[in-house]
Amino acid sequence: MPPAVDEVCASLASSGEGKLASLVQAYFVDMFAVLAQCSRVLRTGAPCWIVVGGARLKGVYIPSDLVLADAAAVYSLEVRGVRVARNLIDVGRKLGRLTDVAPRESILVLSKC
Repeated sequence: MPPAVDEVCASLASSGEGKLASLVQAYFVDMFAVLAQCSRVLRTGAPCWIVVGGARLKGVYIPSDLVLADAAAVYSLEVRGVRVARNLIDVGRKLGRLTDVAPRESILVLSKC
């Protein structure tokens, strides 16, 4: 698992939310399988658009779009863009070195390398 997912799961587990931590891990296992299958069936240069929503569980923000965009290279997918389709809430928060990050629904624009 990417460090961001491990951090989210550890935070949830330490606050007594082990089931939610398992749910988050299972979600990303499924999404990595989706990326693998996209890479398998796409021709080189072919576009792939994936809509993904971020979530906040028990006060812990999960930047699904950024995690998946970061993982795309592992599956021979190039990130052409991460476009915010809509913010799910209006208030941004700090996420590592990033500021003003709000839970959002994003479109990952990928292509096969």
